[in-house]
Amino acid sequence: MLVYSRRERIGAVILANASRWPKAVDTGLALVGAALEELTPPPDPWVPEEPPPAEIEPLLGRWWSEGREAVFSWRGGRLEARNATAPPERDPSVFELDGEDRFRTVSGDEQGELLRVVRGGEGEVVKLYWATYPFTRTPDTFGPGSTADGARVP
Repeated sequence: MLVYSRRERIGAVILANASRWPKAVDTGLALVGAALEELTPPPDPWVPEEPPPAEIEPLLGRWWSEGREAVFSWRGGRLEARNATAPPERDPSVFELDGEDRFRTVSGDEQGELLRVVRGGEGEVVKLYWATYPFTRTPDTFGPGSTADGARVP
């Protein structure tokens, strides 16, 4: 029996010399519950964040790639991205500036890959390319009658 709390990184393993032990699940959950009560450190106190730089603000929020939603945010003075359906304890992807309108993923999913910002004629952010995948503000899908940029084919 293995019971594990990913967020707190606390778990319990039960090994028994029996083919059946009906209380194994209850015992494993009780062990982890007790360990969580005793070993989990208190959460860090909340402090207000510094606002993101003006050039980062247009990158924040919800973006979609191939029907998958990602949320870009500014936390701890850095640009981060999370898959919208990922469990909250999963570490985000973190970016560092790597030139004008370019960021490098320094940890998390797609580590080492480039995030490129595409701007329109007025300088507005219209698309992102992360690890060569296009990200748009709308959940466009690829399929019959559409192109990679989401445009409909007549």
